[in-house]
Amino acid sequence: MLSNSNLLWLPRQLTILVSCLRAFHGVIFLSVLFVVWSGGVFGQTTVVYDFAAGGAMTADNLDANVSFTTAQNSGTVAPGIFSNQLRLYQNATKGGSIIITPLNGVTITEVIVRASSRTGDAGYTVDGGTAINLSGGAVYNMSGLSASTEVEFYQRENGSSNRIYVDEFEVTYSSGGPFITLSETSLSGASYVAGNGPSTSQTFTMEGGNLTGDITLTAPTNYHISTSAGADYGGSLTLSPSSGTINSTIIYVHLVASLGLGNYVGTITVTGGGATQQDVTLSGNVTGSNESDIIAVSSSEATSISSTVIDPSLPTVGAGVQVWEFTIRDGGASLNDADNLPTILSAFTLAQNAGNQVGNWANNIQSVALFDGTTFIDSGIVTANQIQFSSLNVTVSDGTQKTLSLRLSLQCPLSATDGEDFVFSLSNSNTTFSSLGSGKAGFSALISGNGLNAIDILATSLVFNQQPTDVGIGGNMI
Repeated sequence: MLSNSNLLWLPRQLTILVSCLRAFHGVIFLSVLFVVWSGGVFGQTTVVYDFAAGGAMTADNLDANVSFTTAQNSGTVAPGIFSNQLRLYQNATKGGSIIITPLNGVTITEVIVRASSRTGDAGYTVDGGTAINLSGGAVYNMSGLSASTEVEFYQRENGSSNRIYVDEFEVTYSSGGPFITLSETSLSGASYVAGNGPSTSQTFTMEGGNLTGDITLTAPTNYHISTSAGADYGGSLTLSPSSGTINSTIIYVHLVASLGLGNYVGTITVTGGGATQQDVTLSGNVTGSNESDIIAVSSSEATSISSTVIDPSLPTVGAGVQVWEFTIRDGGASLNDADNLPTILSAFTLAQNAGNQVGNWANNIQSVALFDGTTFIDSGIVTANQIQFSSLNVTVSDGTQKTLSLRLSLQCPLSATDGEDFVFSLSNSNTTFSSLGSGKAGFSALISGNGLNAIDILATSLVFNQQPTDVGIGGNMI
């Protein structure tokens, strides 16, 4: 943007190279290069944003190293451009503001705001620090700054006549030392279903300037990085600057394959070249599919349960009576899901369903157990209206199914009457699959058959309360 440069000598002190002013998208550039006579060299650049220039906006870049935006804060209206001026509206504490941001490691050393027509009191902060007040006037000068993150200039006086109508503002910055700039400071969502890794790649860009050497990017455990979308992933990358500069480079990141279920977090570190370390935090996870379910086995109930079945425990499949069966399906009806994991049943609770006639299960069920074929799995806990299995580890291999049977024995004596039945219900919400395996699809409640599993009371002896006396046939016993 420099043209028609003029050179002015100031002997034994410094040389100033001043370019002619030139407007471009509302920005007037004035570049100043100071060369200390003793031989030490440092650079300062001044850029001016003119709201009267064509294309001026309320948020823009002054150049590659400085940007700005505006904020309403507690002002009556959001800042806007009218009649070739940026209007900052009023508030006694903090009205509209201009927020100036240094980029690429530069440091803002001075800001000058020029206003006319309305020039109320103002204030400013440097890097979010202590507020400094400025009296109203045509020129608001903020010098001696060392801003690395932002300078915010704001209106701070009540009354519409005390608004600030900004004509232009000027920013001076020093180039500073080596810097690294990243487009992102965090990436999330690097995820995949178990058996389908690695994750889809996520990206950020990295660039640097004034570098004194190579830049090294180091990925955390379980993540790999590359400068190519489809190849050459590894735990680290080295980028070499050209004349101290690394142009914008896309970095690809993915969560590596073959990980177990869980959440994975970490940090990519970007170091070297004399620049301050920059980081990108990562988060992702490996999940199971959510397609496994449970179905009831038709006609698996008993027609009746004899009152003579009173086994105190059910260690084998030959004890008690089978009252129901259900099947666990990894991947649901198709036995085919997206992951390579088993389905693991860890707990379930059976509840009473409509039609159940045995009112208090605890008073009528002596023992209840779960079996896988002939293999005993666990005993259940019986309450008045539930049967609970809370410490299971039933594993159904990936792409297969497994049928479990429920067996029980009765109390003696019973509180139920002859013919009353048990009706069981297994709901989705009362079923738990382990987080270490495939997830559960929502399924409708399973209900055992009504009118089945009926108690059949059998008399095994006849006991008289009083020894009968001799009496003829058809007579009353006294």
